[in-house]
Amino acid sequence: MGLIVAAVVSFLSQLSQRLPAIPSLPMEVTVMGAQYVGPLAALGDVQLWLYPWLIALAYILPQELSFSVWFLWLVRIGLCAGAITYGHEPMAADSWWSLGFPSPHSQATGAVVALSLWALWTARRHLARAVRIAFSRGTSSTDRDEPLPYRWALIGFVISASWLVAFLILSGNRPIFGLIYVALLVGLYLAYARVQAEGAFGPFFWWGNDICIIVVGMRNLRPTEILTLYMMNWAGSPFPSRMFSACSINTLTSFKIADANGTHKRALTYLLFAVLPVALVLGIYITLTVLYGRGFLMTGLSKGNYFVPWALQAGEGPEMAYYIMNGGTPDVGGVLCMVGGAITAILFGIMRLRFLWWPFHPIGYLLSNSVPQAVGTFPFFIAWTLKTLVTRYGGLRLYRQTIPLAIGLILGDLLNSSVWNIIGLITRGHV
Repeated sequence: MGLIVAAVVSFLSQLSQRLPAIPSLPMEVTVMGAQYVGPLAALGDVQLWLYPWLIALAYILPQELSFSVWFLWLVRIGLCAGAITYGHEPMAADSWWSLGFPSPHSQATGAVVALSLWALWTARRHLARAVRIAFSRGTSSTDRDEPLPYRWALIGFVISASWLVAFLILSGNRPIFGLIYVALLVGLYLAYARVQAEGAFGPFFWWGNDICIIVVGMRNLRPTEILTLYMMNWAGSPFPSRMFSACSINTLTSFKIADANGTHKRALTYLLFAVLPVALVLGIYITLTVLYGRGFLMTGLSKGNYFVPWALQAGEGPEMAYYIMNGGTPDVGGVLCMVGGAITAILFGIMRLRFLWWPFHPIGYLLSNSVPQAVGTFPFFIAWTLKTLVTRYGGLRLYRQTIPLAIGLILGDLLNSSVWNIIGLITRGHV
């Protein structure tokens, strides 16, 4: 039922965009346009997203997580409205890129760093045990069900991290920069793993460069190090259209599914190792063939409202050149917002572990400061309301009975996207 409903509604919505005479249920509704003066500017465009897959995914998430996302989004808007009231330039909370209070993206950056440290702390005993087994002389059967033997995993980590540091040094960076950058990158992936495991979402908007810009100041970095930060930004920033998640998030999801349905994780690891070279070679061949055969400016990536042309022409390119020529000092306000975000995330985590009634989730706090407004408010509010009513009047049994419906809604949206991709290939993009 869920698959049919989502597929039909989404298909009609897509079809009406191509044939306006066909009525459809709009998936995005703008309730109020953006205001440009006064505290109401913090609201931005008030939009209601009605995508079935997003509502269904938020419905499956823990109840305190979905509640935290939409409620703390309202808190974020309130803080931005308060800052505008006291003299800050009016701007939407959704696009508050300023480092001035409340600096939501700096809070998200601090929360990500705190979650990475939290993940290391909670896994300290397991990691110590894995290292002991890896250094033991004899073979051990305790890691037989793991994706890789602990010894080989440790060897692979040391080799990979060492090569990354060596690559950065060979690129003209100082050794201390290479060590800190690689350590930060590993910590970020630990945080992403925690977010993916608990929330099935990745934080949308925050910047790894902000840690250096805010805390260290670009004046204290070499030009090659500034260049490295921007050229390697794709590896640590979960902005849409950046490809780091294709390796990390999807792989983590594969192991999570394998763990749930009893698939042998060692066999899955060997399969991923076998497929990776094929995908890598094929991807490089296609990319180079298209870009050198047609030219970048002739591809769709260079046109329209895509992130890549914006980053090259109006975003990261000029920003990188500015910092190389002028440098920059540490930003005290941004540092305070990062520290505040880290403390808040840890506080929420501790309170959630100690008190069953605590309503706020640290992952929800991170998402509320990093996802777009349309994603972060209405879909999560609908999902939280439905889940509250179902569990209140039907209990856990009724909730479990509705899970297949939610999964069907997600699959129906995926089916609709696949159908339109096939139609686009057949009609060569004319439909």
